[in-house]
Amino acid sequence: MTTGKSLLVKAFPATQLRQWNLPYQRYSGASGAPVREKLIAALGRRIHISEPQAAVMLRSPDALDAVIAAFAGVAVVLGSFVGHPEFDEEGWIAVHE
Repeated sequence: MTTGKSLLVKAFPATQLRQWNLPYQRYSGASGAPVREKLIAALGRRIHISEPQAAVMLRSPDALDAVIAAFAGVAVVLGSFVGHPEFDEEGWIAVHE
């Protein structure tokens, strides 16, 4: 049972990538593999990514998006989001610094 307040945080991977000045378009599909490689390398400067994890993200844009989206939750928990997160009736849209 949860006793404290809860909050839903929305994450938009493309917005997060744009905040970090990284390519944020055309990284899905087979033709997006070279862009995903660059994104995985950039993420590797922020967090540890094992070779098997990198391989999964290279094959699956959805897996890459999931890792990027996790930064929104981290941003809210640590208070390291950019500006004040947008709020709507469903929750916050957060972007990590």
